[in-house]
Amino acid sequence: AGDYEIPAFSVLCDGGPVANGSITGSTTLAQLVVQLNAQLPELGVWTVLNATQIQVSGPCLSVSLPFQA
Repeated sequence: AGDYEIPAFSVLCDGGPVANGSITGSTTLAQLVVQLNAQLPELGVWTVLNATQIQVSGPCLSVSLPFQA
């Protein structure tokens, strides 16, 4: 266990870079989704899919989140 962290300028939308700030301090997927919705609204609406997955509904066909837990 630990915090979910996404480094700044590391998110990709359809292979292209997204200007994101770093995301830190989320200890649950629900907290991570709150931060993603606040910092990356241009990618769509983020939700918790199940105990191990999140999803985004938006303009990107693929989103890469190089998060570390």
